[in-house]
Amino acid sequence: MVDENRTLWPRRGMWVREDIDRCMHLTMDLTVAEVIERGFYPEMPWSLHADATLPIATGHPTRILHTDVFRGVPYSRLADVLGQGLEDGLAALRKLTREDVITKGEVVGPPPDSSGPAS
Repeated sequence: MVDENRTLWPRRGMWVREDIDRCMHLTMDLTVAEVIERGFYPEMPWSLHADATLPIATGHPTRILHTDVFRGVPYSRLADVLGQGLEDGLAALRKLTREDVITKGEVVGPPPDSSGPAS
């Protein structure tokens, strides 16, 4: 399931492209409407996610293996947990294999078209 707020809401992340594409995203756990309605407050919840995907290959579905490193951490505590969370997320991503992504990853779209351009 794709979180539609992730495409609208600013987030910070890092991405490493190798045999497995690995990335981490730090995001607010609120919708844009919730932030506009309430404004900033010290207990705003934040989450850190670690994701792994395989490079896109013709004829194969795209899979994402999603891991929550932490969820719902109040902004007031974010500085206390972020350093360890980044280390934990990186360690989790380093352990993953191609087989993990293939067998445990969620299919997020149809396979890229392998038929070539239409004539």
